[in-house]
Amino acid sequence: MLSSLIVRAVIDGDVARVAVWLAAGGNVEAVNNAGITVLMLASDEGQMAIVDLMLKHKASVNQQGF
Repeated sequence: MLSSLIVRAVIDGDVARVAVWLAAGGNVEAVNNAGITVLMLASDEGQMAIVDLMLKHKASVNQQGF
């Protein structure tokens, strides 16, 4: 489950905080209570640097949500 802190970091475009989360073992496929991944949220929010970061960490582009 995604924490609200990571969701906020994605919305704010805080690439450094997301990178620290990943380095600490954050699950690139973790979802929030609506089934949304970090990659989906970053894409929806226009946070392309976070999208790139998630793709570099092998986030699945085939998950479906919303």
